[in-house]
Order: sequence, then structure tokens, then C-alpha cells
Amino acid sequence: MVPRSTTFSRVLQRLDADTLDRLAGSWAQGMTAVTAIAIDGKEVRGAKNGGGTRVHLLAGVDHATGAVLVQENVSEKHNEITYFKHLLEGIKDIGGVIATAVALHTQREHADYLHSRSAHYVLPVKANQPKHHDQLRALPWKRSVPETRVRRLPTAARSNGPSNALASLPGSSFRTPPRPPRSPENPGPSEPGNGQPRRSTSSRHERQHKENQNS
Repeated sequence: MVPRSTTFSRVLQRLDADTLDRLAGSWAQGMTAVTAIAIDGKEVRGAKNGGGTRVHLLAGVDHATGAVLVQENVSEKHNEITYFKHLLEGIKDIGGVIATAVALHTQREHADYLHSRSAHYVLPVKANQPKHHDQLRALPWKRSVPETRVRRLPTAARSNGPSNALASLPGSSFRTPPRPPRSPENPGPSEPGNGQPRRSTSSRHERQHKENQNS
């Protein structure tokens, strides 16, 4: 016999919301291969706190699936900024993960925290931070050389590493994300020892094809 909707309602009302959030988030993290997390806060329509204000939730959502990985109820006396670090502490490992957020979270403390956990970040800068905004506008963006190099293969194009335009731009006060460690599987944009770009695999195939035709 299926319980009535009122039974489900009473059971859910008796549950501890924070505990349920943590358990659901842990399950979602275990079921999701997370590569990018969107951090954003929203007011819950129709729900109010004891003081009469709307319930404000800050969540970390997986970009690919939309699954809520972590979530915090922002108290009436605080704002999202104070909950940023605590929210991400709910995810065991964010190394190599890209965190995105609105301009409210473009804070040096947030960038340092993400850097300390080997995460990457995309944080917009608006005119309400005039010093940092002017600093970024003054950077020589046209002279920026992305570190990613693409090898075009017969069936696919593969990247040799992450793009990090700010790594070659002097004068930025924000920390750039950590570079991935070099390994035989990930040698980086250059061949070891010679400092020259890796040759395109496709060009070798073309030369071999021409040699076979001539022979």
C-alpha cells in the first residue's frame, strides 16, 4: 500500500534539512565525475526564515549534470561571501576542478583558497572593483599567448594542456591556477629539453602518405 502524500509531507518535515543536504550531496558527488562547479546563491520562493526574511541558499552545482553537490543555508545576518569556503569544504577533493561564480565572489581570499586546494577558477570582474578592473583592462591581452597547443590527428584534435592566458601576462595581482604536473602522459606544450613546440602528428602522417605515393 502506497502512503498518502500527507504522510510523505510529515516525514520530510521531521527530517533535519542540513543532514539531508549533506547526505544527498555526498551521494551526488559519488555518482558524478566532476570537472566544473558553478557556485551561486538563490532565494527560495515561498519559504521564509523565523525572522520573516526569505530563505537564501548557496549551492555548488555540477556544470555537466546540474546535480547539487553541496548546499548551505545562508543565515539572515550573513551573506554568500562568508559561506564560500565552508560550502566547498563539503567536497573532499576539488584538485583540477574549475570553479565558476558570479562577480560577488571575485575576492582575493576566494582565489587564494581555491589555489591552495589546487583548483582552477573563472571569476568575472566588474566596475564595482575599479582598481582590479582597471588593472585587468591595462594588461596586454593582444600579446597573450595561450599555453594550450592543439595537435590535429587524422580523426581528432587533442590538447597538450590547459589554457592559461594570464600566465604570460605580467602585472596581475590575482594568483593564476596551478599548472598540472609534467609526466610521460602529460609532457606539456613543449618537448622535454629543447623548448620547441611539439610537432603536429598530422604533418607526419601527410609526409608518410606522400612518400608512399612517390614510391
